[in-house]
Amino acid sequence: MSAGGGIPILCYHSIDVSGSLISTSPALFASHMSYLAASHYQVVSMAEAVECCTNGSPLDRRTVVLTFDDGYANNHADALPVLKRYGFRATFYIATGFVGARASWMIRDLTAMFPGLRKGDDASELVNRCDRAQVGRRIPYLLRLHPTRAASEIQALLDAAEFPMMTWAHLRDLHLAGMEIGDHSYSHPFLTEMTDLEVTSELDKSRVMLESEVGRPVRSLCYPYGAYSPQVAQVVQHTGYTSACTTELGLTNLYSSDRYAMRRLLMSDRDSLARFRVLMSGVGRRMLELKPWVKQMLGPVRSLAKLRTMRATGAA
Repeated sequence: MSAGGGIPILCYHSIDVSGSLISTSPALFASHMSYLAASHYQVVSMAEAVECCTNGSPLDRRTVVLTFDDGYANNHADALPVLKRYGFRATFYIATGFVGARASWMIRDLTAMFPGLRKGDDASELVNRCDRAQVGRRIPYLLRLHPTRAASEIQALLDAAEFPMMTWAHLRDLHLAGMEIGDHSYSHPFLTEMTDLEVTSELDKSRVMLESEVGRPVRSLCYPYGAYSPQVAQVVQHTGYTSACTTELGLTNLYSSDRYAMRRLLMSDRDSLARFRVLMSGVGRRMLELKPWVKQMLGPVRSLAKLRTMRATGAA
């Protein structure tokens, strides 16, 4: 791949059949990987891709970086066998404070954003009455949905909070299989709401645990919830990581992009095999490469339109 092109960094979370926002079914995940193998893609970990670019070696145009966020036990049970079948490598970003436990940070954060939220209840009214500024800073995707749809997504995430996480034995097994173990913080917080010292302490604690248990330096980071800022990214760089991933949509040029604000493609059950094929195609890549530019160009236009609407309704 030339320095002028971007590559896809795929982001999976849980491999399960619940249909939640962060879930990809085992069958669909297997079909994604089968397609990559049949199409002769080179599937590598984040560390491998970064090292290649740091050394000045060219990346093949058909390179794909594969990542998994959080550390769900089903990554080991359902994803690892598929990866081993095709000889693929991947990076697993681990929230270390939850190793061997459950994904309970989702309950902590969702109930903070939607006071009164309880599992199984209709959360539509809570969505209507929430602090939109706070939700917009944390999980803006939910604000783009109709309240009924958002309530359904929230309940699915509460269900996902019960999913078991990998154990240290699972992580060592991944490492022995050639996978990279990356950092996803200790407590899965919103780093943008913390001081520089708190961010440093949070990440140092997590990385020390990972390196001690796995026995290998940890250099790749993924921001919890994808929440980052230039200030947070600077702290991450000074802490010693060589790369950091966001959840912003797009391709990443590892030769010229900011390696502490790398874009990814978030995968879920919404990404059917047909859609996945389009994303991987030349047409799909060109659309992804144009998206950040189009978004930047449309920003002022949308702001102006919003201001005109507010004035017309007397809200401004």
